[in-house]
Amino acid sequence: MTTITHDDGRRGVAVSVELDATPAQCWQAIATGAGISSWFLPTDVDERVGGEIRFHFAPGESSGGSVTAWNPPTLFSYVEKGEWMPGAPDLATDCTIESLPGGGCRLRIAHSMQADSTQWDSTFESFAVGWASAFRVLRRYVREHPGERAASFRVGGTSKTSREDTW
Repeated sequence: MTTITHDDGRRGVAVSVELDATPAQCWQAIATGAGISSWFLPTDVDERVGGEIRFHFAPGESSGGSVTAWNPPTLFSYVEKGEWMPGAPDLATDCTIESLPGGGCRLRIAHSMQADSTQWDSTFESFAVGWASAFRVLRRYVREHPGERAASFRVGGTSKTSREDTW
């Protein structure tokens, strides 16, 4: 993963995944509250430019911002205010969907923020790792359950044994 430095001083990262889905199916999965909630995190989306987007990580823990582009089924963008991490600048996210020859589509997610140093580069690296894991779930969702709603829950606990032994 390489951090991208833009001419205007923004820094960021971009990741992509090819999906066995139509652009419309991909759009439903990544740009609607019901869709995102079905494979990623419980999410609310006011589906319009200027609408609010809010990701719910756990009870009482969420971050959100504003939808900045809404062009179904090709471009969905939003800016999360600095609440996504203490001391963080606003984070812009662009989700672009393109049709692939022979079927399917490619989803590209690009994150960027105004940063005058490499301070946030490790965060971008963690985004890339996190998206790789999330894309495995997204691939399965659009292939086996497109358009279906899901319920999310988290399970947690502690163990005195190693992580491997606990699993």
